[in-house]
Amino acid sequence: MKCVALLSGGVDSAAACMLAKKSGHEVCGLNFRRVRKEFETEYARRFAERHGINFKVVDADVTSLIREAQETSLSYVTMSGQQWEFLWGRNIIYLVLAANYAASVGASLIVVGFAPHDASRTDDPSSCDYPDCHPRVLSDLSDLLTITLHRTTRPQPNSGSIRIDAPLMDKVKTKVDVFKLALELGINIGDTISCYTPIRTSEGWRSCGQCLACHHRRAALTILQKQGFNVPLSEVSKWRE
Repeated sequence: MKCVALLSGGVDSAAACMLAKKSGHEVCGLNFRRVRKEFETEYARRFAERHGINFKVVDADVTSLIREAQETSLSYVTMSGQQWEFLWGRNIIYLVLAANYAASVGASLIVVGFAPHDASRTDDPSSCDYPDCHPRVLSDLSDLLTITLHRTTRPQPNSGSIRIDAPLMDKVKTKVDVFKLALELGINIGDTISCYTPIRTSEGWRSCGQCLACHHRRAALTILQKQGFNVPLSEVSKWRE
């Protein structure tokens, strides 16, 4: 069965994509290119090319909505004191676009890298940090997209049904588990990036080493290295420079 896997350049989406590929799906990778986030697209492309995955990039920057309507966003402070903004419901926007692309290529499954650390397993989506990652929201959105595509798309893949699957929700509990799974799936960790604000150098992108995402990546990979996993030396040593 053909599926569309959303690829952000991070380890979560890479692991989810590989789970789909190893399950026998014909995977079409999809990345949404954002302003000032070109590194995400570069890493997503690198991962897709290494694993022979068809890859499509769509210009779908929605961050301008933040500048035009500040009341829809929240500002977070990273460990380095830098700020970044988050648009509530952004994943829903991307999933609607992904569903249209899925229908155009004859896919009925959309695979995302949402994990328990994004949305708790409580019954109430509003109680978690990212409600649009919650399994209940994804289930309801799948139903809504199926109804919409059934009425508007011709021809209809599998009678117009669309299902959104977040395979990591049942596979992992922590970020350490995600990196462990990625290594077990044969993913080159260097083909993924976690940093919110990496710096472009002559040798490529360099993680800031200060933001919360860098902290989580460093902590997880250090733990796995101590457990005997083959973690690339560069992934551990670079934080000590």
